[in-house]
Amino acid sequence: MFGLAGKAVVGTLVLVAAVILVPRAVAAPGSATPTSVSISRTGGLAGDHIPPLATVRVTDPGLVRTLYQTVRTLPAMPAGVYNCPADVGVRYRLVFARRGRVELTAVVDANGCRTAILTPG
Repeated sequence: MFGLAGKAVVGTLVLVAAVILVPRAVAAPGSATPTSVSISRTGGLAGDHIPPLATVRVTDPGLVRTLYQTVRTLPAMPAGVYNCPADVGVRYRLVFARRGRVELTAVVDANGCRTAILTPG
């Protein structure tokens, strides 16, 4: 896995999100790093032939840390009106946990404006 300005790769998952929406305050940068991330894919339009993704749990400390830092440092979405490409409803859900406690959930749109909504806890 590697991280480059808003990109992270875990196996074949490529996270490319341009912006984030933060509904509540996210954990402070000095907080403990999660020890695992569970990744699943949801959504899609009927008949789009996008197979469901079984939930994958990653526990490699370096991979988890890199993905967590990449997600947390995506740029904030600026105010305004946007015209985004087609959004077929495919989303990736990343649940970061430490000692069984959810620290952060990220829901990333795979299409459209490619937003990511981050929710602590």
